[in-house]
Amino acid sequence: YKLGNLLRTTIDTEVSPSIRFATECTAFTSEKIGFVSAGELGLNSYEEIVDYAKKLGKEEKIAKQLLLDCCIVNTDRHLGNIGFLYDNDTFEIIDVAPVFDNNISLLCYWVEQLDGAAMDYVETCTSKVGMTFEELGKYGMSYVPALTSELRNISKYFEFQTVGNINFKRERLDALGNVVQKQAKLLLKGCK
Repeated sequence: YKLGNLLRTTIDTEVSPSIRFATECTAFTSEKIGFVSAGELGLNSYEEIVDYAKKLGKEEKIAKQLLLDCCIVNTDRHLGNIGFLYDNDTFEIIDVAPVFDNNISLLCYWVEQLDGAAMDYVETCTSKVGMTFEELGKYGMSYVPALTSELRNISKYFEFQTVGNINFKRERLDALGNVVQKQAKLLLKGCK
C-alpha cells in the first residue's frame, strides 16, 4: 500500500520516498471461526447492527467500535467492514468481530495546505452510513455511558507517539491528536 506524495508530506524527508507502510494483525478468522458482515446479514443501519448485537448481549462491543470511529473520524465504516463472528461448524453467530479496516480515518486525505485546519476538515466528514459523528457518538454513548471517564481522559491527555524509526512529522501528529481530543469532547457533550 503506497501513500505516494501524501506519505512524503506526512513523514520527515529523511525517510526514503520508496518506503511502504502496512499494518498487520492476527487473523480473527480460522477454520473454526468465520466472519459475516452486517450487510450480508441484511442489516442496513448502525441501529440495526446494534439491535442484532443486543440479541447476543454484545451491544457494548459494537457501540465501542462506533465510538472509536467517532474519535478517529473513520468515514468508511460501511456495512461490509463491521460484523460478527460465527462458528464454521454450526453457523451460529458467537460474537462481534473485532474492529478492523480503519484505513480511511485520521484524516488520511487531509492536506492542510489545501483543506485548511484539521477541525475545519472534520466538519466536512460524516460516517459512511450518513450519520454525523455527533449523532453517532450520542447513539454509541447511550450503550456505554461507563466510558465517560475514559473519554474525559482522552479529551484532555491523548497524544500520538512515534514508534520505531519512522519519523512522522510532529505537527501532523499533534494536529491529529488534537482531533481525537476534540472528538472525545464532542462525545462527552452528547452525554449531558
